[in-house]
Amino acid sequence: MADIRILQGTPDDDNREYLPEKIKNSDIVVNENGNNSQPYPERLKECHGVIADNIEDEWYEYVPESYDPSKKTPLVLSMHGGLMTGWGQAIYTSWTMVADRDNVIIVFPNAHSRRLWTLEATEEEIEANVNGPEELRMNYAKPDREDNHDIAFVLALIDKIKSKYNIDEERIFMQGMSNGSMFTTQFEKYYGNPVIPNKGKPDFRDPKVFFNPVKNCYSLVLAAGSRVEFYSSENLKDWKKTGDFEAGIHGLGGICECPDCFPLMTEEGEKWILIISMILPPEQVGKDKDCFHRMSHITQYYVGTFDGNTFHDTECSALPLLPDYGTDNYAAVTFQNLEEKVMLGWADNWDYAAQAPTDADGFRGQMTLARQMKLVKTAQGYRLAFSFLGLDSLKASAFPLFPGDNRLHTQTFGLKTTVNGPGKITFLNNTGESVEIEVTEEEIIVDRRHGGQTGFQKDYDSDCYGINRAPRLCQNTSIMEIVFDRCILEVLADDGMTPFTVSVFPVHPYEKICVTGEISADFYQIQ
Repeated sequence: MADIRILQGTPDDDNREYLPEKIKNSDIVVNENGNNSQPYPERLKECHGVIADNIEDEWYEYVPESYDPSKKTPLVLSMHGGLMTGWGQAIYTSWTMVADRDNVIIVFPNAHSRRLWTLEATEEEIEANVNGPEELRMNYAKPDREDNHDIAFVLALIDKIKSKYNIDEERIFMQGMSNGSMFTTQFEKYYGNPVIPNKGKPDFRDPKVFFNPVKNCYSLVLAAGSRVEFYSSENLKDWKKTGDFEAGIHGLGGICECPDCFPLMTEEGEKWILIISMILPPEQVGKDKDCFHRMSHITQYYVGTFDGNTFHDTECSALPLLPDYGTDNYAAVTFQNLEEKVMLGWADNWDYAAQAPTDADGFRGQMTLARQMKLVKTAQGYRLAFSFLGLDSLKASAFPLFPGDNRLHTQTFGLKTTVNGPGKITFLNNTGESVEIEVTEEEIIVDRRHGGQTGFQKDYDSDCYGINRAPRLCQNTSIMEIVFDRCILEVLADDGMTPFTVSVFPVHPYEKICVTGEISADFYQIQ
């Protein structure tokens, strides 16, 4: 045994070293602070290699004598404390004894730099750390996985151990002591996550997984700036990019959010729908008098095919197709596990959601009613048509409305109307507050500019946000269903192909419904 001289030390002097290198392979047992140290384990194997970032690293493997390569075996990674090493962690803890007892493989990695694990930190923490005593400085990296070699090393080490031994992937664990514990806490968000890394794109989010019937696997669509990207996977862990779709080429352009892709049956067979919520650039907002460039946030859809790799817009329209022409339906998504395709949206608008005057009522924001979807062939091409799912079971006290004014005694109700020509439906009260739904030969218009409270946001009652309009898709008799619930108005016009969702905030409840023109309406309460 080599000569060893043990010196008295303090935490910050040059002599202080947890478990000096010279005691490796000796019979010396170190016992500090009451920890259960042990002689150097005979089966502890020292390993070196370049497995990440072209940097050589060191680690220690302990494989129990009972290990059976034919059986899946748990793996534990034990991270040493500051100023320690992997082999020191092995004899400073009882993990090797646990390995022998429970048939577990243990790996003890070495931190790459200064015997300290590299931790994420803010710019302020990094600056303060640099100015502190050198011997007490932590290893800090910016909060970016690419800047942290220790993260890359440990991830690669796990893969290496899995290639050498029959590891039970459902039982991979990590623990640490002191600085190693800090690293372990940080590390949890990186192990196998994300399954699809973002390579520098500022808007990379909102994945929607769906079954891919073409390849008999899973696919997902996610937002990636001005386009959406498609990926496929056999196991929901390993994903391969298969294609993309540029929204601005086929419709409105901007930053994509909350995409959704799904099939619907038609009389001509299956067609696919791609839905994209969109943040429009400032120069497009309110640009035109039509309904397509008015709001800062808008949702559009496309009708086409899905070849197993990406979506193709085959039903190109001269105008963007919108699943809702109102101001207050955004980021709508569908449910995958229902026989019928159902959509649900956020019934609000980012431009004024935080200012809406609902504090006194104890809520902020709301959802639309669930809407069942189908594809309908029109003279303009295939269009989505919607109906309120499950509403029939809630209808009560139905009766027809007379032309002119009708008394209103509830603030949660619906109207089933037949449109035979131009007409108007108005909700109003005696204080002059009103919201109008007007049908012309060319348009459907929902005007909320005088519906109630408007001063909480400068654009709420502007022409851009206060008047909602859409072109007619039905020139003959059509059905229009209307649901009003205290402060949210939902309209499914032109046999459900022209929806509107519009918020209104009357100071006093609406007291009358006025029906004029070539519109007949049946009123029903909602219980």
